[in-house]
Amino acid sequence: MLDAIRLGPEDDATAVTAAQLREVVQRLVRAGQWRSSVHRIGPAPAAGPSCQSTRLCPVLTSTHRRGVWPARAGRYIHRSSVDRHNPVGCRRPFVDTAGMFSDAEAAALYDVMSPWDPARSPEVGFCTELVMTAGAVLDVGCGTGSMLHYARDLGHTGRLVGLDPDQGMLDRAKRRTDIEWVSGVAADAAWDREFDLATMTSNAFQCLVTDDELRASLTAIRTSLREGGRFAFGTRHPQARAWESWNPSNAFDIEDATGHKLRMWHEVDSVVGDVVTFTETTAERDDTVLRVDRTNLRFLDVPALAKFLTEAGFAIENQYGDWHRGPITETSREIITIARRI
Repeated sequence: MLDAIRLGPEDDATAVTAAQLREVVQRLVRAGQWRSSVHRIGPAPAAGPSCQSTRLCPVLTSTHRRGVWPARAGRYIHRSSVDRHNPVGCRRPFVDTAGMFSDAEAAALYDVMSPWDPARSPEVGFCTELVMTAGAVLDVGCGTGSMLHYARDLGHTGRLVGLDPDQGMLDRAKRRTDIEWVSGVAADAAWDREFDLATMTSNAFQCLVTDDELRASLTAIRTSLREGGRFAFGTRHPQARAWESWNPSNAFDIEDATGHKLRMWHEVDSVVGDVVTFTETTAERDDTVLRVDRTNLRFLDVPALAKFLTEAGFAIENQYGDWHRGPITETSREIITIARRI
């Protein structure tokens, strides 16, 4: 419970309350005492008539709508360095980021952390081969557009379209105007048989958490593809239990493009069935928290993936256990899928 604050005629209730809440939540986060899935924020009636608790109720509600803390059923659109793209808004901030670490700063940091560079990741070479041989490409969850930028730099002359719900990311993507950029989630793909290839890179597929999200997204992607068009994507294999390394003991330091020295870490909140919920914290080097985002990811195994794809009208053309096109084995950490529209 927060102490009530007497508001004078000149006080801005929103600013006063948000600042007070922000300070408390930051202290709880740093102390490891805060879980957005467990703790709620709400006003309690004041002890005396002079404290206007009724003024705090709409303040908390409006602050919530701006994304300072997540609703249990809300969908805020941010992204996590654990996942390069989040096409359905599976990352949600629960510490106020205004004036601390903005969406634009997060998008710029993302490009530093996840450059689309063949020397850094074999995924780049795998996807580039597919993209450069396709006349029209739809990148679902395109983020800052780095894959499509790279394709254009290599001389791709066909149609390239990036779809993403995060405006901060799209603003960076739009540095190139010879590519189409569309705001929306995967299920919003409204094209009808216009693409030869659709992609979801960097485990973006795992952000399709519910059965309804998966079905709606796969249906929209299939509809966007021409007959025989292909859908290429990767997911983490659940047998590798990648989430077990997402903990504060594996915090890492990074410097953004402006020289700002930062520290980041992840922490799992829950593992329920095949859905993992975790937080990503961005902080100063002295651990002063700047931003905390919450993400849900679904870890589907090979049979579950096949079932959803078949139901949506896809046939699995190839499936690999790594980006070098190795087979799926009991030690594989990835499930790389190329499915064809039938």
